[in-house]
Amino acid sequence: MLFDDPALRQLKQKFNQEKIRKEGTVRATDRGFGFLEASDKESYFITPNNMRSIMHGDRISAVIESDDKGKQQAVPEKLVVPVLSRFVGRVRLNKNKIQVIPDLPNVSLPVFTVDKRQDQSIALKNGDWVICNLVKHALKDGNFKAELIERITDAKDPKVPWTVVLRGLDLPLEPPSFHEFTNHEADLLREDMTAIPFVTIDSAKTKDMDDALYIEKNSDNSFKLYVAIADPTAYIGEDSPLNKIAASRAFSIYLPGRDIPMLPRELSDDLCSLKENEERQALVGIIPILSDGTVDSLNTEFKLARIKSHGKLVYNYVSDFLEKGASDNFVPTDEIKDILNKLVEFAKLRDNYRSTHAASF
Repeated sequence: MLFDDPALRQLKQKFNQEKIRKEGTVRATDRGFGFLEASDKESYFITPNNMRSIMHGDRISAVIESDDKGKQQAVPEKLVVPVLSRFVGRVRLNKNKIQVIPDLPNVSLPVFTVDKRQDQSIALKNGDWVICNLVKHALKDGNFKAELIERITDAKDPKVPWTVVLRGLDLPLEPPSFHEFTNHEADLLREDMTAIPFVTIDSAKTKDMDDALYIEKNSDNSFKLYVAIADPTAYIGEDSPLNKIAASRAFSIYLPGRDIPMLPRELSDDLCSLKENEERQALVGIIPILSDGTVDSLNTEFKLARIKSHGKLVYNYVSDFLEKGASDNFVPTDEIKDILNKLVEFAKLRDNYRSTHAASF
């Protein structure tokens, strides 16, 4: 009957309301204890025992208590934002039970995990890299629990650094699969710019040339820059599965020694690549640059066009040519030499503009 006493309930409610509460981020240490970095820029000690219910990086609300000596400590009370949701970790098998150690700084607590993979044909081993979803948090649910949704690879895979990072960011490991491609733009009006001497500048091994440049210099020392962007829309329908895949990926991925294109290689490396001496469809931006380096955005225009690259240039060779005046590997035609010299002038003009108008440069 005492527990149901209204006066006692009111007294408890008053005590609870008078407690000092702080919200902040948990910072763990390698000695078991931690700190609450509160929003008011104060730091509060968290005991090793209380650290068992939270993780480094969790955002929590805590009650600030003081001992007899006036020393304050934070007692975790409520989870605001967990540091883990979908996470990468490594498997540790313990008596046929699965534990996963998250691959995060200062997080060494093994999380009890249930294998929820659709395909469990590959048995899990110690050290395997996996992806999990955290489904229970100790501060909220009394214990930590995760569901394993994907096995990434094993510990001995030589491509672990790239594979784990990509899957940890939910990025693909391979390009989209091959499709049969048909050009659907026969009736679309494009301006013929094949006579303009565009050039591409990439690494020697690049196959997916997706942009090309051309520049004109006017008598008043202003410029007109042409930027041609490869246009694969002729091969990709607006409502096609491939368009949805491309929209989901949004970009190509470049890694040391390999790349993962946004589009199938048949498009990115061949049919849509701005190859030298081959006609290609492109979206061309024509950008006037005033003599002081200002971009004349009001008179910038974009056109659907057909272009033809007049030269596949290589970064290192172009650099050697511009710095030394010659290159054993690169002897440009007079036409391309003129374009490069104008691009150098243009680059210096824009550098000067940035140094005087753009604080970030």
